Amino acid sequence: MRHIFRAREAGAVVVSRERRGFLFWIKEVVFVETRVALMGIIVEEPERAAEVNELLHRYSEYVIGRMGVPYRARGVNIISVVLDAPQDVISALSGRIGRLEGVSAKTLYSNVITPIEDR
Repeated sequence: MRHIFRAREAGAVVVSRERRGFLFWIKEVVFVETRVALMGIIVEEPERAAEVNELLHRYSEYVIGRMGVPYRARGVNIISVVLDAPQDVISALSGRIGRLEGVSAKTLYSNVITPIEDR
């Protein structure tokens, strides 16, 4: 299943379906520009930290840096992540993290838009 996620993320299009699975053709790269964004994540349930880290690892090629602060007095963990990625990728990551129970995520986008070739 991971190869399907990676193929779609790279702009692949499902051209035909065979009995044994799907056939992918890379038609063209859909993402032509990237944006710099800051994602704020608050983890209220410590047992969800592993799932958050798994998602961040999956998108690690887009992560510029991250900082985690355990706020023990309130029992929450606060994570800030700086990304340089296509807007679709940033939105997908924010949505996946935000759907986790006990986890909140918000994203700020900069006005810095760069063609992917210059990245």
